[in-house]
Amino acid sequence: MGPKVYCRCVIRAIRWCLLFWGWLPCGLVYATLVWSLATADPLRGGALMAAFGIGTLPMLLVLGSVADKLLSLTRRPRVRQIAGSVIIVIGLLTLFGVIRPLHIGPHPVDHMICGPDYLPGKVTN
Repeated sequence: MGPKVYCRCVIRAIRWCLLFWGWLPCGLVYATLVWSLATADPLRGGALMAAFGIGTLPMLLVLGSVADKLLSLTRRPRVRQIAGSVIIVIGLLTLFGVIRPLHIGPHPVDHMICGPDYLPGKVTN
Protein backbone atom coordinates (compact mmCIF):
# COMPACT_ATOMS: atom_id res chain seq x y z
CA MET A 1 0.00 0.00 0.00
CA GLY A 2 1.52 3.32 -1.08
CA PRO A 3 1.72 6.46 1.09
CA LYS A 4 -1.18 8.18 -0.71
CA VAL A 5 -3.51 5.23 -0.23
CA TYR A 6 -2.43 4.92 3.40
CA CYS A 7 -3.11 8.63 4.03
CA ARG A 8 -6.55 8.36 2.46
CA CYS A 9 -7.36 5.35 4.64
CA VAL A 10 -6.22 7.12 7.78
CA ILE A 11 -8.17 10.26 6.93
CA ARG A 12 -11.29 8.20 6.23
CA ALA A 13 -10.92 6.38 9.57
CA ILE A 14 -10.45 9.68 11.43
CA ARG A 15 -13.57 11.11 9.79
CA TRP A 16 -15.64 8.11 10.86
CA CYS A 17 -14.30 8.36 14.41
CA LEU A 18 -15.11 12.07 14.59
CA LEU A 19 -18.57 11.43 13.20
CA PHE A 20 -19.18 8.81 15.88
CA TRP A 21 -17.66 11.07 18.57
CA GLY A 22 -20.10 13.84 17.70
CA TRP A 23 -23.06 11.58 18.47
CA LEU A 24 -21.82 10.58 21.91
CA PRO A 25 -23.88 12.31 24.58
CA CYS A 26 -22.32 14.19 27.47
CA GLY A 27 -23.14 13.97 31.17
CA LEU A 28 -25.70 16.76 30.93
CA VAL A 29 -27.57 14.80 28.28
CA TYR A 30 -27.65 11.73 30.53
CA ALA A 31 -28.96 13.81 33.44
CA THR A 32 -31.65 15.34 31.26
CA LEU A 33 -32.59 11.91 29.92
CA VAL A 34 -33.07 10.63 33.47
CA TRP A 35 -35.12 13.72 34.25
CA SER A 36 -37.27 13.19 31.16
CA LEU A 37 -37.78 9.54 32.11
CA ALA A 38 -38.82 10.63 35.60
CA THR A 39 -41.72 12.59 34.11
CA ALA A 40 -43.30 9.21 33.16
CA ASP A 41 -44.98 10.91 30.21
CA PRO A 42 -43.61 10.51 26.68
CA LEU A 43 -44.87 13.91 25.52
CA ARG A 44 -43.51 15.82 28.50
CA GLY A 45 -40.23 13.88 28.37
CA GLY A 46 -39.88 14.59 24.66
CA ALA A 47 -40.68 18.26 25.23
CA LEU A 48 -38.07 18.40 27.97
CA MET A 49 -35.41 16.88 25.71
CA ALA A 50 -36.39 19.23 22.87
CA ALA A 51 -36.13 22.22 25.20
CA PHE A 52 -32.73 21.00 26.35
CA GLY A 53 -31.55 20.66 22.74
CA ILE A 54 -32.86 24.08 21.74
CA GLY A 55 -31.38 25.64 24.88
CA THR A 56 -27.90 24.24 24.31
CA LEU A 57 -27.80 24.87 20.55
CA PRO A 58 -26.83 28.59 20.70
CA MET A 59 -23.87 27.93 22.97
CA LEU A 60 -22.68 25.03 20.83
CA LEU A 61 -22.84 27.23 17.73
CA VAL A 62 -20.88 30.01 19.47
CA LEU A 63 -18.25 27.56 20.73
CA GLY A 64 -17.92 26.07 17.28
CA SER A 65 -17.30 29.45 15.70
CA VAL A 66 -14.86 30.58 18.42
CA ALA A 67 -12.94 27.28 18.53
CA ASP A 68 -10.78 28.11 15.52
CA LYS A 69 -9.71 31.43 16.99
CA LEU A 70 -8.93 29.79 20.34
CA LEU A 71 -6.92 27.09 18.60
CA SER A 72 -4.75 29.64 16.82
CA LEU A 73 -4.28 31.50 20.12
CA THR A 74 -3.17 28.39 22.01
CA ARG A 75 -0.55 27.56 19.40
CA ARG A 76 1.47 30.67 20.24
CA PRO A 77 4.52 29.82 22.37
CA ARG A 78 4.09 32.83 24.64
CA VAL A 79 0.49 31.91 25.47
CA ARG A 80 1.58 28.37 26.33
CA GLN A 81 4.33 29.68 28.62
CA ILE A 82 1.89 31.98 30.41
CA ALA A 83 -0.69 29.18 30.80
CA GLY A 84 1.95 26.80 32.19
CA SER A 85 3.17 29.45 34.62
CA VAL A 86 -0.37 30.09 35.85
CA ILE A 87 -0.91 26.37 36.44
CA ILE A 88 2.36 26.10 38.39
CA VAL A 89 1.52 29.16 40.52
CA ILE A 90 -1.98 27.86 41.32
CA GLY A 91 -0.50 24.48 42.23
CA LEU A 92 2.02 26.07 44.58
CA LEU A 93 -0.63 28.30 46.15
CA THR A 94 -2.76 25.22 46.77
CA LEU A 95 0.18 23.25 48.14
CA PHE A 96 1.10 25.96 50.63
CA GLY A 97 -2.49 26.45 51.76
CA VAL A 98 -3.12 29.91 50.33
CA ILE A 99 -5.88 28.50 48.13
CA ARG A 100 -7.96 25.94 50.02
CA PRO A 101 -10.45 23.40 48.76
CA LEU A 102 -14.05 23.97 49.76
CA HIS A 103 -14.13 21.25 52.40
CA ILE A 104 -14.07 21.41 56.14
CA GLY A 105 -10.87 20.19 57.70
CA PRO A 106 -7.17 20.87 57.70
CA HIS A 107 -5.09 21.10 54.59
CA PRO A 108 -2.97 17.95 54.16
CA VAL A 109 0.35 19.82 54.42
CA ASP A 110 -0.50 22.33 57.20
CA HIS A 111 1.46 20.60 59.95
CA MET A 112 4.24 19.48 57.65
CA ILE A 113 5.09 22.92 56.24
CA CYS A 114 3.52 25.53 58.52
CA GLY A 115 3.59 23.85 61.93
CA PRO A 116 0.75 22.94 64.29
CA ASP A 117 -0.05 26.59 65.19
CA TYR A 118 -0.83 27.60 61.63
CA LEU A 119 -4.22 29.32 61.46
CA PRO A 120 -5.12 29.21 65.17
CA GLY A 121 -8.66 28.20 65.97
CA LYS A 122 -8.82 25.75 63.10
CA VAL A 123 -10.04 22.30 64.06
CA THR A 124 -7.32 19.71 63.55
CA ASN A 125 -7.66 15.96 63.56
